Amino acid sequence: MKRRPVRADPYHKLREAIVSGQLHPNERLVEAAIAERIGAGRTAVRAALVRLDQEGLVELERNRGARVRHISDGEALELDALLGAVIEIADWRGVAVPSLRTLYGLAKLAEAVALRGD
Repeated sequence: MKRRPVRADPYHKLREAIVSGQLHPNERLVEAAIAERIGAGRTAVRAALVRLDQEGLVELERNRGARVRHISDGEALELDALLGAVIEIADWRGVAVPSLRTLYGLAKLAEAVALRGD
């Protein structure tokens, strides 16, 4: 059985679209439309949305679907400070932090939001 490259799965495609600003804060995420857009099944898209919700990039609303989470200016500043501290500590201790990628994505999203003035 062939496996897709890691970055080609729906989770990574959606995450990149959010972090890069292709999908905007508060934008509704319709499973069927996303599935068609990225060439994936709705089940895989739903699983990706659940994972992104757990990471804080998406908000799942019961009976309403999903939307890209809006990050306030205050949260953006807090995330930036937190990211800097985590990177420093991880570097100092020589520890690879598995969730560092998640923190980095949130910080980049927050930075983009702050720069756009949303």
